[in-house]
Amino acid sequence: MWILVVWVAARGDDKDYIKNDEIYVRVGSTDWNHGGQIYDVDGLFLHPKFKVYGKKDVAIIKIKGEFTFSDTVKAIPIASKSKAPSKGDVTLAGWGRTKFYN
Repeated sequence: MWILVVWVAARGDDKDYIKNDEIYVRVGSTDWNHGGQIYDVDGLFLHPKFKVYGKKDVAIIKIKGEFTFSDTVKAIPIASKSKAPSKGDVTLAGWGRTKFYN
């Protein structure tokens, strides 16, 4: 399974990279600290033209295992290149951090 993320939220403060064992993925919950399903990360891949807060501020995360789909965990279909809309609004919800506190 793969997850598309905003890289700045995943990487933490003042880091150009993050190790797989430093993060986990929680799905199926509206709270960042409890509920849902938790998965370890198998790989994290930054966009090759990444710039902080730029148009390429994305990465993909490969999780270990497969999601258990439910009413709160669903796949988002990705349009093929030939069928992708040229205009329109897209809304995707989630959470992460851009600042870490000890």
